[in-house]
Amino acid sequence: MEVTTQAVFEYLDGLRESGVTNMFGARPYVVRAFKLDEKMAGKYLSAWMGTFDADKTALARALEAKEKGLI
Repeated sequence: MEVTTQAVFEYLDGLRESGVTNMFGARPYVVRAFKLDEKMAGKYLSAWMGTFDADKTALARALEAKEKGLI
């Protein structure tokens, strides 16, 4: 299974909406959900935080993260 930035961002959006964890504690959730190492999960989380805008889709923010070189 290929992990895409959009998929991770959609997951993080859902995690945020669920209120299960503070987003600063979301890295272990990304590690488990996508079978990533801590470093890569941290990169995705950092990119998600750096582009978060509730008015934009996960795809739009994933593209923005790529353009900015965040992931």
